[in-house]
Amino acid sequence: MKYIQFIFLFLFSSALFAQGGNGDLPGGEVEVIGTFEAQLDDAERVSVKPELPPLQENTTTQTYNNLPTRTLEINYPAPSIRPMSMRGEPTPEAYSAYGKVGVGLPNAFLAEAGYGKRFGDKFDFALNADFLSMNNSKNVENQKFSNFGSEVEGTYYFDNGMAVKGDIGFASDKLHYFAYNELEAFEDMSFADSDVMQRFNLFELGANFFNGKQTVGDLNYNFGADFYSLSDNFATDETGFELYASGKKYFDNQHPLDVALRLDFTSYEDTTEQSLNNFYLEPSFTFVGDIFKVRAGANLVNSDDEFFLFPDAEVLVNVIGSTLSAFAGADGTLEKQDFRTLTEYNPFLQSRIQLTNNKVQYYYGGVKGAVSFFDYRAEVGYQRNDNLALYLPVFDLAQRPYAQRFTPVFDSIDIVRIGGTLTARPIKNMEVRGTVNQNIYSTTRVEKPWHLPALELNGTVLYKLLDGKALLRGELFVENGVPFLNAEGEADNLNGLFDISIGGEYFFTENIGAFLQVNNLANNRRQRWQNYPTLGVNALVGISAKF
Repeated sequence: MKYIQFIFLFLFSSALFAQGGNGDLPGGEVEVIGTFEAQLDDAERVSVKPELPPLQENTTTQTYNNLPTRTLEINYPAPSIRPMSMRGEPTPEAYSAYGKVGVGLPNAFLAEAGYGKRFGDKFDFALNADFLSMNNSKNVENQKFSNFGSEVEGTYYFDNGMAVKGDIGFASDKLHYFAYNELEAFEDMSFADSDVMQRFNLFELGANFFNGKQTVGDLNYNFGADFYSLSDNFATDETGFELYASGKKYFDNQHPLDVALRLDFTSYEDTTEQSLNNFYLEPSFTFVGDIFKVRAGANLVNSDDEFFLFPDAEVLVNVIGSTLSAFAGADGTLEKQDFRTLTEYNPFLQSRIQLTNNKVQYYYGGVKGAVSFFDYRAEVGYQRNDNLALYLPVFDLAQRPYAQRFTPVFDSIDIVRIGGTLTARPIKNMEVRGTVNQNIYSTTRVEKPWHLPALELNGTVLYKLLDGKALLRGELFVENGVPFLNAEGEADNLNGLFDISIGGEYFFTENIGAFLQVNNLANNRRQRWQNYPTLGVNALVGISAKF
């Protein structure tokens, strides 16, 4: 009301000032007939209750490199911990095509290429291909590998808001069983490439339908199917087929109801045939309050006519705004341990395995937030595994007795997990990332958690300079020596990992640049898998382009 009175008095006084300032107006007498009293009706007061926006857990992380990078060594599995929320950063300029070609030591070659394009608001597609090989046979016979991967995907958007996406991919990874170099029984013996070679060929095909635009009822949906076929050099074949459907309905634009259904079929064949089929139903509802969020749901799983019920719940409370949030939750599922998942973790696995599920239950709690120039997350959890795969060496006497491989053994294992992640931006254009995870194992039947790491630590420093034309990178990987059975049948530990790597990239022009990557400066020859030492110092140098 006071703002309306102020505006009226201001206009009225302005009018008087304008009239008083004009000396050409005619003079004369003015007869006042009546007193004019301006009155305004009482304004109706509108009560507005302020509300905080919906809690956001994930935001965009800045990409510091316009071209994808390639790890030159055998991958170090990252600690198992949920990603923390990150501050949003501007999206870097996008390019339609990129490419990389490089050579290095020991006898290394790298090639990468990709292209993507969007045609208006109707269609977009992307294709990528990469190849990496290294050969250290001059120092360790048959210590060499090559990895090839390719993928094409495209999405079409219909006028009615529906969209359809399809993708197809092929990968071929080649490695060798060179453990005999570490064994006295094969001292002074030599084997041809074909005698100890293993090759994994993977074909993938997928399609899904989803809403490309927001629906009138504020409902998101996704229906699809995925297929893969995996074969190796020992006449082993595995196929997987998955059907899935999911829907998300928002109430009051912030409380989502989620329902997901997944049918997962796996067929495995070597000298015998096996199958493993799991069916998952996952409903959940999330309520978002002013300073808290609560998700309540379940994961219902059926496998082999047996039903399992797991929780899917989490509570998040903003204790001090975005500075400090506390969370706690519980979840669980049946994890398939098939040929694909096991060989992705241990590529030196033997081809004769038994398909099985691991019943996983996880309970956790922790804190996360953003303070000044860094984001953090710390978590403590307890995980129960009813059938977790461990790994022991074996010689396949029926095929290649000199080719040491590994066989999975299964045990019920309790794991206490303590971990955290930290991302800091101490100065402009610099980002420091760190992740640490400590696992404390308690086995049931076996003596030790064979070939499972207890301590994992990863760190990365990225720094952009010269107005973004150059990028410097430093990386640190630390891992304890994993337990194994020695030649006397006693429990022992392999040597640990300490790997320092550096790299950089510089663009001479807007489109053409050069890169250098040097890994394992400490020349650490740790054995992640018994009798399989990793590469020592290795490097790549080459040119890169983006258009």
